[in-house]
Amino acid sequence: MNLLDRIDQRLSDLRARINPHDFEECATSLLSPIHPGLVPITGGTDFGLDAEITADGRITGLIITSSRNWSSAKRSLHDSLRSMRKNGRPVHHVVVVNLVEANRQKREKLRQLAQGFDCELVQVYDRHWFANQFRENPDWRQKILGIEGGPFSFSREPRGAWPDERQLPTVGRDVLIEKVNDTAADVILFGVPGAGKSHVASKLDGVLFLERQPIPERLLDDLISTKPDVVVVDDAGARLDDVDLLLHSRDAEGIAFRVAATCWPHEIDRVADHLPGSVRFEVDLLSREELGSLLRERGITRLSVIVHLLAQADGRPAWALNLADLLIRDSDWSSVWTGKALRPDICLFAAFERVR
Repeated sequence: MNLLDRIDQRLSDLRARINPHDFEECATSLLSPIHPGLVPITGGTDFGLDAEITADGRITGLIITSSRNWSSAKRSLHDSLRSMRKNGRPVHHVVVVNLVEANRQKREKLRQLAQGFDCELVQVYDRHWFANQFRENPDWRQKILGIEGGPFSFSREPRGAWPDERQLPTVGRDVLIEKVNDTAADVILFGVPGAGKSHVASKLDGVLFLERQPIPERLLDDLISTKPDVVVVDDAGARLDDVDLLLHSRDAEGIAFRVAATCWPHEIDRVADHLPGSVRFEVDLLSREELGSLLRERGITRLSVIVHLLAQADGRPAWALNLADLLIRDSDWSSVWTGKALRPDICLFAAFERVR
Protein backbone atom coordinates (compact mmCIF):
# COMPACT_ATOMS: atom_id res chain seq x y z
CA MET A 1 0.00 0.00 0.00
CA ASN A 2 1.43 3.41 -0.96
CA LEU A 3 2.02 6.20 1.56
CA LEU A 4 -1.02 8.29 0.57
CA ASP A 5 -3.37 5.33 1.05
CA ARG A 6 -1.70 4.36 4.34
CA ILE A 7 -2.27 7.87 5.70
CA ASP A 8 -5.91 7.86 4.55
CA GLN A 9 -6.48 4.41 6.04
CA ARG A 10 -5.03 5.39 9.42
CA LEU A 11 -7.09 8.59 9.57
CA SER A 12 -10.25 6.64 8.68
CA ASP A 13 -9.63 3.88 11.24
CA LEU A 14 -11.44 5.02 14.38
CA ARG A 15 -9.73 2.20 16.31
CA ALA A 16 -6.35 3.85 15.81
CA ARG A 17 -5.98 6.28 18.72
CA ILE A 18 -4.70 9.80 18.09
CA ASN A 19 -3.36 11.61 21.16
CA PRO A 20 -5.37 14.86 21.40
CA HIS A 21 -2.55 16.82 23.08
CA ASP A 22 -0.01 15.75 20.46
CA PHE A 23 -2.47 16.62 17.70
CA GLU A 24 -3.08 20.07 19.18
CA GLU A 25 0.67 20.68 19.20
CA CYS A 26 0.91 19.35 15.65
CA ALA A 27 -1.93 21.56 14.40
CA THR A 28 -0.51 24.78 15.86
CA SER A 29 2.93 23.93 14.45
CA LEU A 30 1.63 23.26 10.92
CA LEU A 31 -0.65 26.31 10.92
CA SER A 32 1.93 28.80 12.23
CA PRO A 33 3.48 29.46 8.78
CA ILE A 34 0.00 30.17 7.39
CA HIS A 35 -1.04 32.30 10.38
CA PRO A 36 2.15 34.04 11.64
CA GLY A 37 0.25 35.67 14.51
CA LEU A 38 -0.77 32.32 16.00
CA VAL A 39 -0.11 31.94 19.74
CA PRO A 40 -1.08 28.65 21.46
CA ILE A 41 -3.00 28.86 24.72
CA THR A 42 -1.43 26.36 27.08
CA GLY A 43 -2.66 25.08 30.42
CA GLY A 44 -6.18 24.34 31.57
CA THR A 45 -7.72 27.82 31.32
CA ASP A 46 -8.23 28.26 27.61
CA PHE A 47 -11.96 29.11 28.02
CA GLY A 48 -12.85 27.31 24.79
CA LEU A 49 -9.90 28.36 22.63
CA ASP A 50 -6.73 26.40 21.86
CA ALA A 51 -4.88 29.35 20.31
CA GLU A 52 -5.37 32.94 19.24
CA ILE A 53 -4.43 34.38 15.85
CA THR A 54 -3.74 38.11 15.85
CA ALA A 55 -3.67 39.99 12.53
CA ASP A 56 -4.20 43.73 12.00
CA GLY A 57 -5.57 44.14 15.51
CA ARG A 58 -8.22 41.44 15.08
CA ILE A 59 -8.17 38.33 17.23
CA THR A 60 -9.33 35.07 15.67
CA GLY A 61 -9.88 32.06 17.89
CA LEU A 62 -8.50 28.65 16.95
CA ILE A 63 -10.54 25.63 18.06
CA ILE A 64 -8.87 22.22 17.67
CA THR A 65 -10.23 18.72 18.09
CA SER A 66 -8.65 15.44 17.04
CA SER A 67 -12.08 13.90 16.56
CA ARG A 68 -12.69 12.02 13.31
CA ASN A 69 -16.39 11.57 14.02
CA TRP A 70 -18.73 14.25 12.64
CA SER A 71 -21.06 14.34 15.64
CA SER A 72 -18.16 14.61 18.08
CA ALA A 73 -16.42 17.31 16.05
CA LYS A 74 -19.62 19.35 15.86
CA ARG A 75 -20.25 18.92 19.59
CA SER A 76 -16.67 19.97 20.34
CA LEU A 77 -17.13 23.20 18.41
CA HIS A 78 -20.43 23.89 20.14
CA ASP A 79 -18.95 23.31 23.62
CA SER A 80 -15.89 25.44 22.86
CA LEU A 81 -17.97 28.34 21.57
CA ARG A 82 -20.30 28.11 24.56
CA SER A 83 -17.33 28.15 26.96
CA MET A 84 -15.83 31.09 25.10
CA ARG A 85 -19.02 33.12 25.39
CA LYS A 86 -19.64 32.07 29.01
CA ASN A 87 -16.22 33.41 29.95
CA GLY A 88 -16.63 36.63 28.04
CA ARG A 89 -13.91 36.17 25.41
CA PRO A 90 -14.18 39.10 22.93
CA VAL A 91 -13.70 36.88 19.87
CA HIS A 92 -15.99 37.04 16.83
CA HIS A 93 -13.99 35.05 14.26
CA VAL A 94 -12.90 31.42 14.55
CA VAL A 95 -10.78 28.91 12.66
CA VAL A 96 -11.73 25.26 13.16
CA VAL A 97 -9.38 22.27 13.06
CA ASN A 98 -10.59 18.66 13.07
CA LEU A 99 -9.99 15.32 11.36
CA VAL A 100 -13.44 14.98 9.82
CA GLU A 101 -13.95 14.88 6.06
CA ALA A 102 -15.66 18.27 5.92
CA ASN A 103 -17.59 18.57 2.67
CA ARG A 104 -19.42 21.75 1.70
CA GLN A 105 -22.60 20.72 3.53
CA LYS A 106 -20.73 20.05 6.77
CA ARG A 107 -18.76 23.28 6.48
CA GLU A 108 -22.03 25.16 6.12
CA LYS A 109 -23.40 23.50 9.27
CA LEU A 110 -20.26 24.50 11.17
CA ARG A 111 -20.65 28.04 9.84
CA GLN A 112 -24.24 28.19 11.05
CA LEU A 113 -23.21 26.79 14.43
CA ALA A 114 -20.58 29.51 14.82
CA GLN A 115 -23.07 32.13 13.69
CA GLY A 116 -25.35 31.11 16.55
CA PHE A 117 -22.63 32.29 18.94
CA ASP A 118 -22.09 35.57 17.06
CA CYS A 119 -18.95 34.23 15.36
CA GLU A 120 -17.83 34.12 11.76
CA LEU A 121 -16.23 30.85 10.65
CA VAL A 122 -13.10 31.91 8.78
CA GLN A 123 -11.70 28.53 7.71
CA VAL A 124 -11.88 24.79 8.37
CA TYR A 125 -8.74 22.65 8.26
CA ASP A 126 -10.01 19.10 7.95
CA ARG A 127 -8.83 15.52 7.39
CA HIS A 128 -7.96 16.07 3.76
CA TRP A 129 -5.72 19.04 4.58
CA PHE A 130 -3.92 17.15 7.34
CA ALA A 131 -3.46 14.06 5.15
CA ASN A 132 -1.47 16.20 2.73
CA GLN A 133 0.48 17.78 5.57
CA PHE A 134 1.36 14.37 7.02
CA ARG A 135 2.71 13.35 3.63
CA GLU A 136 5.02 16.39 3.61
CA ASN A 137 6.03 16.25 7.30
CA PRO A 138 7.43 12.82 8.21
CA ASP A 139 8.18 13.78 11.84
CA TRP A 140 4.58 14.73 12.57
CA ARG A 141 3.36 11.75 10.53
CA GLN A 142 5.39 9.42 12.74
CA LYS A 143 4.30 11.09 15.99
CA ILE A 144 0.57 11.38 15.24
CA LEU A 145 -0.08 8.37 13.01
CA GLY A 146 2.88 6.11 13.72
CA ILE A 147 3.63 5.81 10.00
CA GLU A 148 7.26 5.88 8.91
CA GLY A 149 8.49 6.64 5.43
CA GLY A 150 10.81 9.01 3.63
CA PRO A 151 10.07 11.52 0.86
CA PHE A 152 7.13 10.67 -1.38
CA SER A 153 6.94 11.60 -5.06
CA PHE A 154 3.29 12.65 -5.28
CA SER A 155 0.56 14.69 -3.66
CA ARG A 156 -3.17 14.78 -4.34
CA GLU A 157 -3.32 18.57 -4.50
CA PRO A 158 -1.05 21.24 -5.99
CA ARG A 159 1.29 23.05 -3.65
CA GLY A 160 -0.34 26.02 -1.97
CA ALA A 161 -3.88 24.66 -2.44
CA TRP A 162 -6.58 26.18 -0.23
CA PRO A 163 -7.75 24.00 2.69
CA ASP A 164 -11.16 23.75 1.01
CA GLU A 165 -9.74 23.30 -2.50
CA ARG A 166 -11.81 20.18 -3.16
CA GLN A 167 -14.99 21.99 -2.19
CA LEU A 168 -14.53 24.84 -4.69
CA PRO A 169 -16.88 24.55 -7.68
CA THR A 170 -15.48 24.19 -11.19
CA VAL A 171 -17.20 27.33 -12.45
CA GLY A 172 -16.79 27.71 -16.21
CA ARG A 173 -14.44 24.72 -16.49
CA ASP A 174 -16.69 21.66 -16.86
CA VAL A 175 -16.40 21.46 -20.67
CA LEU A 176 -12.62 21.89 -20.57
CA ILE A 177 -12.19 19.22 -17.90
CA GLU A 178 -14.36 16.80 -19.87
CA LYS A 179 -12.31 17.38 -23.02
CA VAL A 180 -9.01 16.80 -21.21
CA ASN A 181 -10.36 13.65 -19.54
CA ASP A 182 -11.47 12.30 -22.93
CA THR A 183 -8.04 12.85 -24.49
CA ALA A 184 -5.85 9.76 -24.71
CA ALA A 185 -2.59 11.66 -25.21
CA ASP A 186 -0.43 13.69 -22.83
CA VAL A 187 -1.69 17.25 -22.45
CA ILE A 188 -0.36 20.76 -21.91
CA LEU A 189 -2.61 23.11 -19.93
CA PHE A 190 -1.49 26.65 -20.64
CA GLY A 191 -2.75 30.03 -19.55
CA VAL A 192 -1.74 33.38 -18.09
CA PRO A 193 -0.77 33.63 -14.40
CA GLY A 194 -3.78 33.19 -12.13
CA ALA A 195 -6.01 31.57 -14.76
CA GLY A 196 -6.49 28.46 -12.60
CA LYS A 197 -4.41 25.87 -14.47
CA SER A 198 -3.56 23.91 -11.31
CA HIS A 199 -7.20 23.86 -10.22
CA VAL A 200 -8.30 22.46 -13.58
CA ALA A 201 -5.55 19.82 -13.38
CA SER A 202 -6.68 18.84 -9.87
CA LYS A 203 -10.15 17.96 -11.21
CA LEU A 204 -8.92 15.41 -13.74
CA ASP A 205 -9.76 11.74 -13.20
CA GLY A 206 -7.18 9.70 -11.26
CA VAL A 207 -4.76 12.60 -10.91
CA LEU A 208 -1.65 12.97 -8.76
CA PHE A 209 0.78 15.91 -8.67
CA LEU A 210 4.51 15.27 -9.05
CA GLU A 211 6.67 16.81 -6.33
CA ARG A 212 9.68 18.88 -7.37
CA GLN A 213 12.94 17.03 -8.02
CA PRO A 214 11.73 13.53 -7.11
CA ILE A 215 14.28 10.84 -6.33
CA PRO A 216 14.45 8.66 -9.48
CA GLU A 217 14.48 5.31 -7.67
CA ARG A 218 11.66 6.38 -5.38
CA LEU A 219 9.64 7.79 -8.27
CA LEU A 220 9.52 4.43 -10.03
CA ASP A 221 8.39 2.64 -6.87
CA ASP A 222 5.75 5.30 -6.18
CA LEU A 223 4.40 5.12 -9.74
CA ILE A 224 4.01 1.35 -9.47
CA SER A 225 2.31 1.55 -6.05
CA THR A 226 -0.08 4.44 -6.77
CA LYS A 227 -1.03 3.59 -10.39
CA PRO A 228 -2.17 7.12 -11.32
CA ASP A 229 -4.20 7.79 -14.45
CA VAL A 230 -2.68 11.27 -14.82
CA VAL A 231 0.49 12.78 -13.35
CA VAL A 232 0.63 16.58 -13.29
CA VAL A 233 3.88 18.50 -13.59
CA ASP A 234 2.91 21.96 -12.36
CA ASP A 235 4.91 24.94 -13.68
CA ALA A 236 6.49 22.59 -16.20
CA GLY A 237 8.36 25.39 -17.99
CA ALA A 238 10.74 25.53 -15.03
CA ARG A 239 10.74 21.73 -14.46
CA LEU A 240 11.72 20.19 -17.78
CA ASP A 241 14.10 17.77 -16.04
CA ASP A 242 11.15 16.46 -14.00
CA VAL A 243 9.15 15.98 -17.22
CA ASP A 244 12.06 14.04 -18.77
CA LEU A 245 12.45 11.86 -15.66
CA LEU A 246 8.74 11.08 -15.62
CA LEU A 247 8.69 10.06 -19.28
CA HIS A 248 11.83 7.96 -18.82
CA SER A 249 10.22 6.10 -15.91
CA ARG A 250 7.07 5.49 -17.95
CA ASP A 251 8.96 4.20 -20.98
CA ALA A 252 11.39 2.07 -18.98
CA GLU A 253 8.68 0.16 -17.14
CA GLY A 254 5.77 0.44 -19.57
CA ILE A 255 3.54 2.05 -16.92
CA ALA A 256 0.24 3.37 -18.29
CA PHE A 257 -0.45 6.97 -17.29
CA ARG A 258 -0.79 10.32 -19.00
CA VAL A 259 1.26 13.43 -18.25
CA ALA A 260 -0.44 16.80 -17.82
CA ALA A 261 1.96 19.73 -17.84
CA THR A 262 0.88 23.25 -16.84
CA CYS A 263 2.74 26.29 -18.12
CA TRP A 264 2.49 29.89 -19.28
CA PRO A 265 1.70 30.62 -22.95
CA HIS A 266 5.27 31.62 -23.88
CA GLU A 267 6.53 28.27 -22.55
CA ILE A 268 4.30 26.03 -24.69
CA ASP A 269 6.81 25.17 -27.43
CA ARG A 270 9.61 24.49 -24.95
CA VAL A 271 7.40 22.15 -22.90
CA ALA A 272 6.05 20.49 -26.07
CA ASP A 273 9.63 19.68 -27.15
CA HIS A 274 9.91 17.56 -23.99
CA LEU A 275 6.39 16.15 -24.29
CA PRO A 276 6.09 15.00 -27.92
CA GLY A 277 2.63 14.23 -29.26
CA SER A 278 0.91 16.18 -26.49
CA VAL A 279 -2.40 18.00 -27.00
CA ARG A 280 -2.67 21.64 -25.96
CA PHE A 281 -5.58 23.14 -24.04
CA GLU A 282 -5.89 26.77 -23.06
CA VAL A 283 -7.20 27.61 -19.58
CA ASP A 284 -8.69 30.96 -20.44
CA LEU A 285 -10.01 33.76 -18.22
CA LEU A 286 -13.41 33.58 -16.58
CA SER A 287 -16.23 36.04 -17.22
CA ARG A 288 -17.23 38.54 -14.54
CA GLU A 289 -20.40 36.53 -13.92
CA GLU A 290 -18.42 33.31 -13.42
CA LEU A 291 -15.90 34.99 -11.12
CA GLY A 292 -18.70 36.62 -9.15
CA SER A 293 -20.30 33.21 -8.61
CA LEU A 294 -16.96 31.84 -7.39
CA LEU A 295 -16.49 34.72 -4.94
CA ARG A 296 -19.98 34.23 -3.51
CA GLU A 297 -19.22 30.53 -3.00
CA ARG A 298 -16.08 31.60 -1.15
CA GLY A 299 -18.15 33.78 1.22
CA ILE A 300 -17.87 37.26 -0.33
CA THR A 301 -21.44 38.56 -0.56
CA ARG A 302 -21.27 42.36 -0.39
CA LEU A 303 -21.79 43.70 -3.93
CA SER A 304 -19.32 46.60 -3.62
CA VAL A 305 -16.59 44.20 -2.47
CA ILE A 306 -17.31 41.74 -5.29
CA VAL A 307 -17.12 44.56 -7.86
CA HIS A 308 -13.76 45.69 -6.48
CA LEU A 309 -12.30 42.18 -6.49
CA LEU A 310 -13.55 41.55 -10.02
CA ALA A 311 -11.79 44.68 -11.24
CA GLN A 312 -8.49 43.64 -9.64
CA ALA A 313 -8.63 39.95 -10.60
CA ASP A 314 -9.44 40.73 -14.25
CA GLY A 315 -10.83 37.27 -15.01
CA ARG A 316 -8.22 35.31 -13.04
CA PRO A 317 -9.87 32.99 -10.49
CA ALA A 318 -6.65 32.32 -8.55
CA TRP A 319 -6.12 36.04 -8.02
CA ALA A 320 -9.76 36.54 -7.01
CA LEU A 321 -9.62 33.70 -4.48
CA ASN A 322 -6.33 34.96 -3.03
CA LEU A 323 -7.92 38.37 -2.47
CA ALA A 324 -11.04 36.81 -0.97
CA ASP A 325 -8.90 34.71 1.35
CA LEU A 326 -7.04 37.80 2.59
CA LEU A 327 -10.36 39.44 3.44
CA ILE A 328 -11.95 36.40 5.07
CA ARG A 329 -8.93 34.94 6.85
CA ASP A 330 -6.87 38.04 7.70
CA SER A 331 -9.29 40.99 7.28
CA ASP A 332 -6.50 42.63 5.29
CA TRP A 333 -8.68 45.30 3.71
CA SER A 334 -5.78 47.71 3.21
CA SER A 335 -3.68 45.40 1.03
CA VAL A 336 -6.70 44.29 -0.97
CA TRP A 337 -8.20 47.72 -1.49
CA THR A 338 -4.94 49.40 -2.51
CA GLY A 339 -3.86 46.59 -4.82
CA LYS A 340 -0.75 45.85 -2.75
CA ALA A 341 -1.87 42.24 -2.25
CA LEU A 342 -1.55 41.46 -5.97
CA ARG A 343 1.75 43.27 -6.51
CA PRO A 344 3.88 40.06 -6.67
CA ASP A 345 1.41 38.47 -9.13
CA ILE A 346 1.34 41.60 -11.28
CA CYS A 347 5.15 41.70 -11.36
CA LEU A 348 5.14 38.09 -12.58
CA PHE A 349 2.56 38.95 -15.22
CA ALA A 350 4.62 41.95 -16.34
CA ALA A 351 7.65 39.68 -16.70
CA PHE A 352 5.53 37.27 -18.74
CA GLU A 353 4.43 40.11 -21.04
CA ARG A 354 8.04 41.16 -21.61
CA VAL A 355 9.05 37.61 -22.48
CA ARG A 356 6.09 37.24 -24.84
